[in-house]
Amino acid sequence: MLKRDAPKLPHWKDEAGLVAFVDQAIIDLLRDPEDISRYGLKQWPCEVRGTGIVTWKMLESEAVEAAMNGNYAPLAELLNPTHPLNRPEIKPPICASLQPSTYALVADILLGRQKKPSHRPKLTEIERRAINPIHGAADEIPVVERMLRAWYPEKTAGQIYAQALSVVARRHNMKSETLAAHLKRSKGDHRRLT
Repeated sequence: MLKRDAPKLPHWKDEAGLVAFVDQAIIDLLRDPEDISRYGLKQWPCEVRGTGIVTWKMLESEAVEAAMNGNYAPLAELLNPTHPLNRPEIKPPICASLQPSTYALVADILLGRQKKPSHRPKLTEIERRAINPIHGAADEIPVVERMLRAWYPEKTAGQIYAQALSVVARRHNMKSETLAAHLKRSKGDHRRLT
């Protein structure tokens, strides 16, 4: 594959251009991981679902939560060698990056110590995210911050955060104030997933 030239960064104040640039960067990086250097980024583990970014940690927590509720398929999928994040060019693959507690859960399932519940399972994190997309937008903030920090190193941390908040809010068609209020909630708040 021929290497293309690095795309031209939009002006810092061009929000529409920045949103389009971030969208294109995410699409290109997922299509061809070699484009990482083209965009001036280091490797970051994420994938895109619909319009939202999903980190490896989120995939693992969703799979563990589903397994605790009796649905073992997502956890089995992460361990499957044919999973896209277990390809040989991804270092390390997702199956090698799972937490020890996740492997302990797999062992408990295989040994029969983890039983399927008999009650109706509560909504999975994926289902809860589908109902309220603010959770996916909140998870996207750190990824977009890393991108902006690499692209605009002269900007302060506050400027990077404010711009990431604005870009992500526009990507998800929501007000940045709503997203900021969601992010200000404590991690223990029942309205936050992570």
